[in-house]
Amino acid sequence: MSERSLKTFAVSLNRPITWTAIGVFLVSGWIALAEMPNPMPAWANITNWYLTAWGLIVTVGGFGITLFQLSETKTSFEAAKAAVEKWKRQRSNVQIIDNIREAMSLLRTGLDLVGNDWPEFKRTYDQVRLLNASMLASRRDLQPAEAAFLDDVQIHITEVCSQLDDQLAAQTVNVVVAELSSKLRELQNFFIGLEQAIKDRIDE
Repeated sequence: MSERSLKTFAVSLNRPITWTAIGVFLVSGWIALAEMPNPMPAWANITNWYLTAWGLIVTVGGFGITLFQLSETKTSFEAAKAAVEKWKRQRSNVQIIDNIREAMSLLRTGLDLVGNDWPEFKRTYDQVRLLNASMLASRRDLQPAEAAFLDDVQIHITEVCSQLDDQLAAQTVNVVVAELSSKLRELQNFFIGLEQAIKDRIDE
């Protein structure tokens, strides 16, 4: 029997009308046997045995089909769940990339502002901190080393902005421009690498 025939047979067994027909057939056979004289002739014993055997086969077959359908339903559910999770990860990764690109644009602006316009630099750097926090909100889609570095970035930017707030209020900014500019370039390089790593994971 071909695979297609087996599938057709399995589908037909799952239809209520098929089971109704089988049930009528079995009940009719038992009624006919009940009306026969006792002791029954040999051919009746054989018929009785065959009816019992077929009833058992149909019962076991129906149970097997039910188990198969339950297995298929579970497999389909798990596949759908996996697809949804993959879609969520990809959407999260795309959002992280958008945040990275915006942060890099702000860092380029910050390099022009550092040492020249401290209030504006502070506002720009604080926006980078907010974008970094947004990326950390998707920590589960990051590698442990990536998330750890972003944690350090968050601490660094928070400390710098806090110091600038105090120093601007005192109207005396005491920041080593070369060191801060070097840190901004370090962040740029990290974000470039992070963007590429996430792109590679999306393409997998």
